[in-house]
Amino acid sequence: MKRKLLTVLMVLLTATLCFASGAREIADDETIVKVLSIDVEDDGVYRATVLSTDGTVIVYRASEEETVCSVPFEQIHVGSVLAVKDNGIMTMSIPAQMWATEIRDITLGVGAGAYDITFAEPEGVYADVIAQESTGAALWPMSVADDLESRFSYSYAYDLVNGYAAQGVVFRGPYYVRGIMDFWNGSEPLTPLQSMAEDVNLYIDTIFMNGVAETTGPVPSSMDEIEAISSFDDISQRFSYAYGYASAYQDYMSGITVDLEDYVNGALTAVYGGAPLLDEDERSSSITEYVEHLSEQYLAYIEQMAADNLLSAENFLEENAGVEGMVVTQSGLQYEVVREGDGARPTMDDTVIVNYTLRDIDGNLIESSDGSEFALSGLIPGFAEAVLNMNVGGEVIAYLHPSLGYGENGAGAIEPNSLLVFDIELTGIVED
Repeated sequence: MKRKLLTVLMVLLTATLCFASGAREIADDETIVKVLSIDVEDDGVYRATVLSTDGTVIVYRASEEETVCSVPFEQIHVGSVLAVKDNGIMTMSIPAQMWATEIRDITLGVGAGAYDITFAEPEGVYADVIAQESTGAALWPMSVADDLESRFSYSYAYDLVNGYAAQGVVFRGPYYVRGIMDFWNGSEPLTPLQSMAEDVNLYIDTIFMNGVAETTGPVPSSMDEIEAISSFDDISQRFSYAYGYASAYQDYMSGITVDLEDYVNGALTAVYGGAPLLDEDERSSSITEYVEHLSEQYLAYIEQMAADNLLSAENFLEENAGVEGMVVTQSGLQYEVVREGDGARPTMDDTVIVNYTLRDIDGNLIESSDGSEFALSGLIPGFAEAVLNMNVGGEVIAYLHPSLGYGENGAGAIEPNSLLVFDIELTGIVED
């Protein structure tokens, strides 16, 4: 089951490489604005009071019939950053009013740093509007505890979602975090693992690569609403769930642990363009501190593993030395002869042909190979010494102290200070 999980989710995660980096550039005929207020009139026309980058306050009018919008109008909120095209006709009122012909919501891209945009401060009554403006779609009250795991979890999730947003990836918030929650809680996923990979690929092919405008979906009213999700209505929801699940899995495989509530809060804040509870410097320092903490934990773990393995190896070799027929060399190599050879004996300058099997102290197979050619001068000391004591046609079982193998660093699947057990058959010596 673990192997299947790894295989399917690695396929899923590999699909992320299909996302193009960067964000769509601002066109010359687009005006960048921040929403100060928005309401809808009886006739269905939306009226948005906005602030342009030069500090000018404008009222844009828009409707579903007359305006092309990259997101549903109800997804635009106070604090949204928009790229707007207009009809070029401005009223003489204060503030001036114009009709928007096209609206593109770039809030997530701005939050992710994909656009370098600043807004000048307005004067007069609108200065008060700015001071009181909301900082994104309304979510329930959130807070972040001061402990490292909480700060890291919130910061990492917030920056991660904004990083995706910079690539044009938009999540349906509730489904994205539900996928994350289901993985960390060990819950049965809402869709089979294989289906997750298929959903991601389908989304990339039909939505993302075709530049189809996406939305974050309605803002969830509570965690209860998210936990009550039991099915999907469209591929966007399925994609968001699968991506959240896979992201959590990737974090788990990297040794990351999170405070789930803070992680979810950070993700949702980013998805819906809310003001982060930690500023950029606080998020950066929290992530750096956590990485340092993780590194210290890993080094301590490796050091303890090396010490335990060394003790186990030396205890084993001490007892093994008394086995009948066991040969113990001056270096500490131990080997027993399975079959004497009657051919030539190699020297350190030779390249030999061997069949071998490598196992660990518990007898678990690590590696095996037949007909391998090795220059003895390039092998680990214990293996080379064992072969130098053999004649072609012979076979031995060699027991290598860690110092004669890969030592305290280990290698690949071989843990630091591992005892190595080789079954070696010398089948030939390569002639010059």
